[in-house]
Amino acid sequence: MKPKEIPGVPRHEKGGFHDTESTAKTSANLVDEKFEILKQRFLDVNSWKENSAVGASEFKLFSKNGQPANRRPEIGDKIRINIPGPGGIQTDSYDWVDVIDYRETKNADEGTFSIVMTCRPAHPPRQENEENIAHFYGDDATSTFRITKGKDYVMASVHGRNEKPNTKKAGWLDAVRNFFIGSGGILGAGKAQWKLLTEGLISGLEDEDK
Repeated sequence: MKPKEIPGVPRHEKGGFHDTESTAKTSANLVDEKFEILKQRFLDVNSWKENSAVGASEFKLFSKNGQPANRRPEIGDKIRINIPGPGGIQTDSYDWVDVIDYRETKNADEGTFSIVMTCRPAHPPRQENEENIAHFYGDDATSTFRITKGKDYVMASVHGRNEKPNTKKAGWLDAVRNFFIGSGGILGAGKAQWKLLTEGLISGLEDEDK
């Protein structure tokens, strides 16, 4: 299996990858309304856990200066992630990513419109001068969050690229933790977490007769 080539998703070069997608079929006359609901959920990062099933990770949006943010994400923001299981010793049990790209894309041939946000493992706020990053993957990895509107469906997806456990830019205790969590993600445990999110985002959007 090869990673999908998707506009806005970084190129995969090494390590693990995944393409996790959830789709809700709907009638063409309701697709705009359903996508607007999906868009509101997608842009409210702080509510991703509430929109997901039990056992999902918690996400909180922060400005680049480390202030909690209750708005749509922007390039330069940070997202704090609290995954189920052991947290990092040096980072108060959280993993952090930076929002490095945010864009809207259209495919006229397929009749689709997408909103795409890409994140990369990062330092916690106000610790940019530290050597260690706060994430179980190394800083070459990316996670791209995407919602799409088609002619008769809406879709939420997460696309992981270049995923390798962060065992170098971490203290030794965190390196051990990162190895096991990162390796588990590469082997499929991470995809299960992302599936909880994508299924949660589209929950209730499929037409009852579909």
